[in-house]
Amino acid sequence: MRTRYATLALSVMLFAAFGLAGMNAQTTITVGTGTGSSTYPVHLNWMYGGSVALYTAADLGQAGWNCGSGTITALKWNIQTASNYQDGTIRIWMKNTSQTSVSSGAIDTSGTLVWAGSCPSFNSTGWINFTLQNNFSYTSGSNVLVTVQRQDPVYYGNTAYFYYTTVTGSHASAAQDNSMPTSLTANSNRPNIQMTFSANCAQPPAITINSAPTCPSSSNQSVNSTITVSGGSISDARVWFRKNAGTWYNSTATTISGSTYTFTINHTTLGGVTGGDLVEWYLGAISSASLSITSPRSEEHTSELQSPD
Repeated sequence: MRTRYATLALSVMLFAAFGLAGMNAQTTITVGTGTGSSTYPVHLNWMYGGSVALYTAADLGQAGWNCGSGTITALKWNIQTASNYQDGTIRIWMKNTSQTSVSSGAIDTSGTLVWAGSCPSFNSTGWINFTLQNNFSYTSGSNVLVTVQRQDPVYYGNTAYFYYTTVTGSHASAAQDNSMPTSLTANSNRPNIQMTFSANCAQPPAITINSAPTCPSSSNQSVNSTITVSGGSISDARVWFRKNAGTWYNSTATTISGSTYTFTINHTTLGGVTGGDLVEWYLGAISSASLSITSPRSEEHTSELQSPD
């Protein structure tokens, strides 16, 4: 019961100290950082326009999705130049595919229709969000094809421009008046995109304790550890400590060298430590809203103190 109580108390305080009470249960990834601009995926200049873009499983992994299959709930595109036009309709399809490139030819609308409705406003720069009406089930290891069609029976000349990244064989598009294009032309101007998954894919930090207090002493004690995280960085790391089941205290690392963190258990903070006192301590680290804590450690300050288990 003693260990269980300490673990629960620590977890609650770690969430409060790290500001994780509202931990994000979603993962949003950004595929593409290019600064070129084009009128796709939503072409507003002609009456009808179509765009097909391919995003590979490797693209998704490099952007931060490494959790296998998942549910995509929203898409965003980044507006470089805004437009005051707001008319017509848009349809968006998504498809799991093994194809590795996009060729010229007929537009692919064989996927899941995830969004359909009136054209939203593109009158401000930055990311414009489409919360999917039908969530998309992404299959682990698959590439993703995103098809966008926009149509409006009225010609309008003020189009928005969207950021794209140059990726060979990744995009096809076309626009014309009077009817939807039956054939798209392949190009390398793949629109930058954000995809929101319903699950949190943050990887928890790995904490290894290299050295710990080993002798009874009234002076401060150090804890040396290695903390790493796959595909990210540590945003906060702390040691938690208390004496004789009293108040928990915490402090951040006193020194950081690469992935090596040194923490100090401050005996002054504890009001001094003498023979017979029991000091308990934990390490906690956070990255991308994912939390790790070590197993509980304790040291009883006697004349024959041994290394903690």
